[in-house]
Amino acid sequence: MKFIKLYLIFYVLISSASAYETKAVLRLENEKIKMGNIYDGEIFIWPIEGILQNDIMALEGQVVFDWLFINKVYSQGFSKNNKDVYEVYIQAIPIVSKLPAAPFIWSIRDLNIPVEFKVGHIEPTKVSIKDFIIKKPNFKYTGDDKSIWHYLVPNSKQTWPINLLITFFDLVLLFVGAHFWVKIKKRKIALLNHKKKIIEKARWRERISQADSRESYEELYRLKNDWTVLVDGESQFVKDFNKILNKHQFKKKWGIDDLKEVEEVTKTLKRLF
Repeated sequence: MKFIKLYLIFYVLISSASAYETKAVLRLENEKIKMGNIYDGEIFIWPIEGILQNDIMALEGQVVFDWLFINKVYSQGFSKNNKDVYEVYIQAIPIVSKLPAAPFIWSIRDLNIPVEFKVGHIEPTKVSIKDFIIKKPNFKYTGDDKSIWHYLVPNSKQTWPINLLITFFDLVLLFVGAHFWVKIKKRKIALLNHKKKIIEKARWRERISQADSRESYEELYRLKNDWTVLVDGESQFVKDFNKILNKHQFKKKWGIDDLKEVEEVTKTLKRLF
């Protein structure tokens, strides 16, 4: 690694001696390159004046040289061995399998820089790059797997039928989800109402059990619309209760037999609760 770096700097020095035109060299870490994988690399630019760090940082998330996606700029600065050489260390992804024809001219700011690619053969992938575009903005790869393809999204201009199908399935899932949500909500409400009904029935059962006077019996009759909705209001027990109460409620005074008859028919109501 150190030998290769020294060789590139030596190459830069030789080139600088033979011409005054600004040039650049790109190198990736591996000799065998596969389209869609992530690699560390270096860009050497010389001689250079006035280049700003912002110019280089702006390359992040961009495709440069018509074939390389810059995922991250690790560092940049002038070389310690030659202050005319600007070194840029990057993380990048080849997005095509064929390099552009030489010489390639890189336009940055007001400069047109010839770039030499120190890159071997790029192995193509089975996935067609024509059908994909890189997610924007500012894609950053952070995983261990070097494959980039699952970070690509279909190009909407070329795959609108797929997008339409995805939208359709999204709507179906939304409808099904809403249907189940409403169903679950109704079930929860029904369960809550059932619990309330059980509590109300227990309260009325206790009230019926504690009735032992004319006033309490007549009050049960007066409030019959409140408790008959909790049970079968048309049952024979309710009809008998109403019949006996109608028979005695208008009497000025209840005798022992009257009170006993009302008491007996009231006890039968407990069977409904």
